[in-house]
Amino acid sequence: MIHPTSWCLRVQMTPPSLKNNMADVDRLAQYIRETLKVPHVRVAKNLFDTLPFLLREHNYHIRCLVFFKDDHWVVLAAFPPTGPLCVFGAAIDLGSTRMALSIVNLISGEVLQTSHMDNPQIPFGADVLTRIHHAQTSEGRAELKDLVLEKLQQEMHSLCNSLNCSVGDIYLMAIAGNTIMTHLFMGLETRYLIREPYIPVVNRPGTQSAAEIGFLLHPNAQVFIFPNIGSYFGGDVISGILATGMGTKEEISLLVDVGTNA
Repeated sequence: MIHPTSWCLRVQMTPPSLKNNMADVDRLAQYIRETLKVPHVRVAKNLFDTLPFLLREHNYHIRCLVFFKDDHWVVLAAFPPTGPLCVFGAAIDLGSTRMALSIVNLISGEVLQTSHMDNPQIPFGADVLTRIHHAQTSEGRAELKDLVLEKLQQEMHSLCNSLNCSVGDIYLMAIAGNTIMTHLFMGLETRYLIREPYIPVVNRPGTQSAAEIGFLLHPNAQVFIFPNIGSYFGGDVISGILATGMGTKEEISLLVDVGTNA
């Protein structure tokens, strides 16, 4: 795995010749495979039209944004070798009562802006159990999901405007919430989470395209949803363990999440 601040890679390839006539996309994929020492690299298909011109304009010296998805690396975007870049990520804390959104510079790792907002699902229940009852129908599930998506999209527009960029400059996103909030965010069935033996639909949602979820970001933007271990041990706790580094310490540590459903 490469360090998060290295998601944007500098690429300096040898231009093609009659003796080395590999296709542009294949040449780029091979270069990144060798650089990262990984077996599989895929270039996003919507880069096929612009990549040949970008490579030749800059003598095959460019910058690429890469991301690990499932079992391979994906080239999400390609840029000129010099000049400023607006390459941002978003981190979301999906709380039952309050949500937090941060915009992160993927080049430097710096947190640029953060905002906090009430969860718009609250009118349908201050606690998650009441919201689960509202989500018994497909219409109810869609309503709760859309409320969160719309609110987060609005906040991203606001933060990006303050940074003089657009939501189209957001390429990566990470979302952490408890198991029920994650299910409601994804529009999944939740009724079995509160009935014995308390079974989630999925423990590892993994990475999905932003378009699949419903976010209007960069066309190739990817969203990582933190996994949960069970009905009441969610991605919010797992992200806290990772953020504090307590999982790598030998001494006993205690993490307390004092939230609405604590």
